[in-house]
Amino acid sequence: MSRRGGFFRPVLKFVKSLWADFQKTSKSVNAALASLATLKEEPVITGRSSQRKRLKTSNYFNPIFWLLQSFWFVARYLTSREPVAGLQGFPAFAGLVAPLLAGIWLTPSLEEKAKYARSRMSFHAEREEFEKADFFSQQLCSFTPGDPASLLARAILLDKMGKTEESLGIAADLGNTQQYLPAVEWLTEKELKSISDLGIVDEQRDQRLTTGLTWILRQQPDHIRANLMLGTFHMMRGQFTSALPPLRKVTQLSKVPIPEAYYSVAVVEKNLGRHAESKTAASVACDGFLERNSREGYNIKNLLQTLRALVLAEREPEAVAMLMQTLPQRSPQEANEVKWLLGEVYAQWGKRLRLKPQRSTEDLAIAVDLIHKALAAAPNNPVVTEELVTLACTRELDDTTLEDQLQVSLNSGISPGLVHFIKGTRMLMAGESDMAEVLQQFELAMAHDATMPGLLNNMADALVESPSADLNQALKLIEQAISAMPNQPHFYDTRGKILLKQGEPLRAIADFEKALGAPEIRGKVHEKLAEAYKTLDNEREFQNQMQLSRQYMQKTE
Repeated sequence: MSRRGGFFRPVLKFVKSLWADFQKTSKSVNAALASLATLKEEPVITGRSSQRKRLKTSNYFNPIFWLLQSFWFVARYLTSREPVAGLQGFPAFAGLVAPLLAGIWLTPSLEEKAKYARSRMSFHAEREEFEKADFFSQQLCSFTPGDPASLLARAILLDKMGKTEESLGIAADLGNTQQYLPAVEWLTEKELKSISDLGIVDEQRDQRLTTGLTWILRQQPDHIRANLMLGTFHMMRGQFTSALPPLRKVTQLSKVPIPEAYYSVAVVEKNLGRHAESKTAASVACDGFLERNSREGYNIKNLLQTLRALVLAEREPEAVAMLMQTLPQRSPQEANEVKWLLGEVYAQWGKRLRLKPQRSTEDLAIAVDLIHKALAAAPNNPVVTEELVTLACTRELDDTTLEDQLQVSLNSGISPGLVHFIKGTRMLMAGESDMAEVLQQFELAMAHDATMPGLLNNMADALVESPSADLNQALKLIEQAISAMPNQPHFYDTRGKILLKQGEPLRAIADFEKALGAPEIRGKVHEKLAEAYKTLDNEREFQNQMQLSRQYMQKTE
């Protein structure tokens, strides 16, 4: 027992001391609270009468009376407290009032709620979290009922969500009923994009666009965005004379140069035959696009705009350098996009040199080399293919100096494979050369570059025209060419001729119909179609195709 008592005695002593401290604290708190309610001794009132005056009935309905009485009540209560008791009771009073004041101070105003909803809506919309964005959009509209800016923000969000009809309905209502200019501007931008994407003339869309732009410019004649859209619209429709004034106005009014405006001016000036003005405007556009690219980083849309401006400004070396610099930094998919653009730049550069009014031997040699580089970078790019076909197949270059210029290129060692290919193709198109010589040119070209697009097609075509044609070998060559460039009409013309010789007129007709996409060979293709229908004993279609062939042959004579 003594041992157990010795163990518990310190514990009991500690518990008793805690209890004593708690009782002492409780008494202090109770005394402080009780002192708050302790009244001072009332002074002895001396006077003629100890009776208070009766209140008038009207006082009970007088708000001023109640305010005064409340004030005097609070004043009497405070003056009746002991000063020390008042100070002791202040924490309790502050504890009661502080939550109320904190609630009033921390509760956001309606304006703050709307601001928060707008920011959260934008945040989620940028991340394409449309359900969350829609929730905050509805909150914003409830906080700001009837506010046109909030309604337009909701319309733009609904458009991103794919609810186009509802979106356009809200924006149209804002424009028609409230005459809200930003809504009309947004609608016209939508119309312009639709016209651009559609690619064909739609009179109703054109009318809606011009009506909206006219209304905006009537309200604000110097509206930069509206003038830019108007000039762009006229440019898209080929109305270059009408496009220039609004575009010039944009370049004059904008404090910071707008690259898109200067690029459009450059395109218009070029089509009006003013090449010096076009080049100057294109250079300004280039500087703006280059600055934007350095600021925003890699973006295929910005890159494409910049390249087009550089080509228009005849600054192709800068375009090539920029693409070569960015190529190693790109992913495989992005690298393919860059190579595609690189091929297009080379082709446009070569086209400019080929079309120079005073083309020199050196210009053509460089043009041939550029097409060679374009084919290496982007063999399937239709811009590259078009330039290759133009250089090798059309009669546009049938001048007396072309053969000498090609020979100079060959002697200089500039893309010899492509030079042989062009020479062989032109011999084949002329139809006057010995087939052995044509095949020799193609074999030399293939020796330099066996994968060069277009060579396979021309080799196959040469084999078909040869008296001792190996049609199976020719078919293999042309099918490889079609697999590389499936959108090239000349290739289908070649395969159609092979199939027709192999006794498959139906398959040949299908290929000839695809070959009609090349205007320069359309007359001969109709002639081949007539031959195929004659094989099928279709006299009516045979006569129809022969008539079409004669019509196109007359046009090219």
